[in-house]
Amino acid sequence: MAKKLLDEIMAFRKGKPFIAIPLIIVGLLGLVLPVIPGMVLIALGLTFLYPSFFKEKVWKKFRNYKANSGDPA
Repeated sequence: MAKKLLDEIMAFRKGKPFIAIPLIIVGLLGLVLPVIPGMVLIALGLTFLYPSFFKEKVWKKFRNYKANSGDPA
């Protein structure tokens, strides 16, 4: 069971660039076309490539923003 899970994780890690690069390309198109949410797709693609960046930098900024805004949610 654990070996199968490890194999699936390794297969996903190898396939991440094939998911991330098209997201970034479509996101760049979205910067020009107002119908496509460009920044969201670029951020999602970069998150696939660099998950530690999202966890360390972006999530901390989001938490600081929530703490300073006074939003209870």
